Amino acid sequence: MEIPVIDWQQRCASTDAKPVVENFSKLGFLVLKNHGISLEHVQQAFRVAREFFRLPLSLKKSVLRGTLSDNNSGYVEYQKEYLNAASVDKKEALNITCQPWLLPDSLSFLSQLESFYMEAWQLGMQLLEQIDGYFLSSGEKNTLTKHHTFQSLGVYNGTTKEEAVVFKNRTSASTLRLLFYPPVAETGAREGDILAGIHSDYGTLTLLFQDSCGGLQIEHAQDWINVPAQEDVVVVNAGDLLEIWTGGLIPSTKHRVVVTPEMKESSIRGRYSIAFFIHPDDNAIVQPLYGDKTKYNSVLASDYVTGRFQVSYKES
Repeated sequence: MEIPVIDWQQRCASTDAKPVVENFSKLGFLVLKNHGISLEHVQQAFRVAREFFRLPLSLKKSVLRGTLSDNNSGYVEYQKEYLNAASVDKKEALNITCQPWLLPDSLSFLSQLESFYMEAWQLGMQLLEQIDGYFLSSGEKNTLTKHHTFQSLGVYNGTTKEEAVVFKNRTSASTLRLLFYPPVAETGAREGDILAGIHSDYGTLTLLFQDSCGGLQIEHAQDWINVPAQEDVVVVNAGDLLEIWTGGLIPSTKHRVVVTPEMKESSIRGRYSIAFFIHPDDNAIVQPLYGDKTKYNSVLASDYVTGRFQVSYKES
């Protein structure tokens, strides 16, 4: 089985949302081409990611996760995250949430991500509007988009903390995440080794941008499907909260990252990817709005994601 591919430009020109939801419900994953996000901004985001991860460790640790204004903002060191309890992830990450934090001069280049972030958010909302449209046409009256309030990217170039108060406090766990898997020549990883453990995502939607190394696989029928590694498309998957909201119609599918032959060929530079995790407002009560409304218990969005973070980072 292959992941459905949708020409997003054509889809947005249509008022029929049925193809989006029907394709999304097959695997919980979609590949979007002609997605509307500027290629220039995508390439710029990858340049920013490479620039950050090439910095000395001491400088990266100056913005260590857990030491900033938002507990989930900041740098995650190599082998510090457990997406699956069975194995530690062989990657580094930089989490940028909506909660503002002042950038030191040495990291001011991170503010270049703002345009990319804006376009990614807009694409995510277009997807949710399509899902809403599908259910509204079926007579439902609830919507998902009303639970997702836009906030600016939480990086700020300024000189004083007072200058940052113009930003609202975080109202959701939405996070732009830069990811780096070091070269296999450095780590000793072999083809097929797991780099990011089997897991599902926590929020509503994930938008993933990849380089050409590949390695992402999704679980289906006790087998694994390789996700195409194309730089000009966006891979979209549903998170746990979207599965709950849709009563299981759109599944939050488990996935992982493994070592590929391409990673061995690119042993000098490693694997880069960028994920934008779209979460609902922290105070959203997530319960089935559609589908089987008895299948899931209701959860508070902030409680759910906090619980998942505690497991992933082995926090008490």
